[in-house]
Amino acid sequence: EEDGTERMLAWLAQCHSSARRASALRFFRQKLSGGGWTALDSALLQDRLCPLLLRVLQEAWPPGPEAEVDTLWCLTNLLCGRSSLVHGLLEAGGLQILLASLRGGKDQPGVVGQALWALSNLAGDCDDCRRALLEANFVSDVHEVIGEEGELLPDPGINAAKTLTIAVWAFSNLCRGGSKSGWEATLGSLLPRVA
Repeated sequence: EEDGTERMLAWLAQCHSSARRASALRFFRQKLSGGGWTALDSALLQDRLCPLLLRVLQEAWPPGPEAEVDTLWCLTNLLCGRSSLVHGLLEAGGLQILLASLRGGKDQPGVVGQALWALSNLAGDCDDCRRALLEANFVSDVHEVIGEEGELLPDPGINAAKTLTIAVWAFSNLCRGGSKSGWEATLGSLLPRVA
């Protein structure tokens, strides 16, 4: 394509070149941040870009928090888009991959906040997504980010006020929609921490 999308997809797919992969991540982060993803074909996003982004997170290549944050940023923007993309990401194992980034990113600047944001957007999609997050113990992850006494887990890549805002967004999205039968106590345990 004229804008370089095809070339960047190829670079993202190349495992042996961390510089090219990092450039591709920056390209897609910029493209997706400005709402540019709406101009991209749904099939391209769901069948090609999403699986590549999940693979980058799984492989942790290129290494380092900057690449992980860029990848999470792309996924965050995709997860607030079309429901078909969200469900495609779930079917591709995206929930467990995103949770692994959240749970393993505590020492990497920006990773916890961005992973929390991506998962919060996932919670905003539909009852099935919220149920999947509740069943995966996401509430405990939000508890850990907020801390016992409302002290936020330090994330040097994101300020505390923004992290709290994202945690409130997660809580709000988890409470949306249909019946939460059986989850009231779990969700209720977050309320004092986000209030």
